Amino acid sequence: MGGAGATPTGGAAGAAATGGTAGTCSPARINADEATRSYTKYAFDVQPQLNPATVFAATELDVPNLWDGLHAQLFYVTARAEDGTSFRDCTVLYYACQIFIPAGECSQAVQPLASGLVVRGAFYFSWGWGSGVFRSQLGKLTPNGSQLTRTVSDAYFNASMGPPPLVLAASGSDVFVYRAPGAAFNEWSSANAQLIGRVSEEAERLIVVDDAGRPVGTTLP
Repeated sequence: MGGAGATPTGGAAGAAATGGTAGTCSPARINADEATRSYTKYAFDVQPQLNPATVFAATELDVPNLWDGLHAQLFYVTARAEDGTSFRDCTVLYYACQIFIPAGECSQAVQPLASGLVVRGAFYFSWGWGSGVFRSQLGKLTPNGSQLTRTVSDAYFNASMGPPPLVLAASGSDVFVYRAPGAAFNEWSSANAQLIGRVSEEAERLIVVDDAGRPVGTTLP
């Protein structure tokens, strides 16, 4: 099924992220029920052909400094059909009374975020997607007034063309990229993770570079 808030998964480098309508809202954090109502309205606004019996449910994900640093919240949202079966899930960001989709779309082909962290005043994240051939991408959302500027990487492939996904970790002001299996958002272990490189930005696009600052190929070893 198509994704609510669908845009090309790659996205435009340095482009404004598409969210709901900005408005006046409480400066306090919202809870899971409020996030569910906000996303439900957003989902039907951008995808009015959705079955009206579709039920959404949001659960907040903990990201250190996301609220204190960016005044934003991250939620994992599931969608269930009329018969109770789950047909998609995704990760959404709530910012300035709006719903933003970090990965660019919510659909069966796009996995929820694998990792996310706040560094240098921006939210960095990674996700996997693809049907048949698995891809990982990295992204960054930077506040710009009531909007967010979205910057993404090209797709990175494992040599096997399958999982596991790329995940992110911070050290000081640097964001490092690892390849590690994990069952849920930010749940991976350094014990079975492989360091791939460091996140850099070139021509308004995120890239992974090695210790010498050279771009890592999009087909990973």
